Amino acid sequence: MSKVSSSIPQGAKEYLGNASKSIFKRENLRSLTVFMGLGEERPFYIEKNPAFVISRLQHNLSFFYLNYSIVFAVLFVITMITSLKTMLGFLCLGGAWLYVIRASADGTLRIGKSIAIPQKPATVGMTVISAIVSLCLLSHVFWWTVGSGGFVTLIHAGLRDASLYQDQDDRVEMHGSLEEEGEFLNTPLNAI
Repeated sequence: MSKVSSSIPQGAKEYLGNASKSIFKRENLRSLTVFMGLGEERPFYIEKNPAFVISRLQHNLSFFYLNYSIVFAVLFVITMITSLKTMLGFLCLGGAWLYVIRASADGTLRIGKSIAIPQKPATVGMTVISAIVSLCLLSHVFWWTVGSGGFVTLIHAGLRDASLYQDQDDRVEMHGSLEEEGEFLNTPLNAI
């Protein structure tokens, strides 16, 4: 694995690191109150104007994207846990890994009396087998997650009126106290 990591140019590593930091910023994760519109008068309603629907979808998908990814992750885990076939498959895969690791502890994996495979090719082969088995086991989980997560995301993005948070780019961080500097706000207009 270190050979693969060392073959990637440093600029590409930095670019990917910066991209992942900007995508997964904690500030972009909206609270449950904001996500569900708790405390708002009408957080969900059907918009009849198609232009407003498209605008709402664009805003909500970009504003709640991190929340939607968490919804997808939770649905993926729940779907994987509730699938008996997937759980049994991963249990068998874990048992196969345990066998390969223990059987090749002395440096070679012996199959029968005549076949001896060095430890490194055995683990590489097991990695390839694990990838193929994982793809087979998780394909239905993946498509179920994409379908149900996409449905939930589109329903939420289409119905959630988050226009209150539309102008978050105009937000200015305020620091300090306004007690002394803002005293003029309390003076009556006829005194000026």
